[in-house]
Amino acid sequence: MSRGKWAVVLAVVLVLAAVAAAYAVGKAKAAAPKVMRAQGFELVDGTGRLRAELKVNADGRAGLVFSDEKGKLCAALGVVTKDGSPSLVLYDEKGEPRAGLGVLPNGSPVLALTDVKGEARAMLELLPDGNPHLVLYDEKGARIAGLP
Repeated sequence: MSRGKWAVVLAVVLVLAAVAAAYAVGKAKAAAPKVMRAQGFELVDGTGRLRAELKVNADGRAGLVFSDEKGKLCAALGVVTKDGSPSLVLYDEKGEPRAGLGVLPNGSPVLALTDVKGEARAMLELLPDGNPHLVLYDEKGARIAGLP
């Protein structure tokens, strides 16, 4: 076969290969699931260290947790009560909860701030009637101030 004919055959083979590859990519995109179902997902960084988890725990509550580069818990978003009330908890560098935002079973939003021991020191709630409620606590958990 002459050199010119080999060039034509090679060009045809390359075109057919490109068409086949495009078809395969299109087929793969079309076959991608629209919904993925799992009981959990783990997100890892470039070193393989776990940085985030989305899962449903044994009692059926869903949550998303984030960890720092050392593996310490930084934040958690989830359903924490059996009635389905959501919450967001922020943790300090020692992994202790320091701030929480949630919705109570009665529908009231609440913000709680805790000390280094994990004891609530300030709570702000919007009551079901629409009125705000603020309570401050001392280091022993005794109420020291409140509005109203």
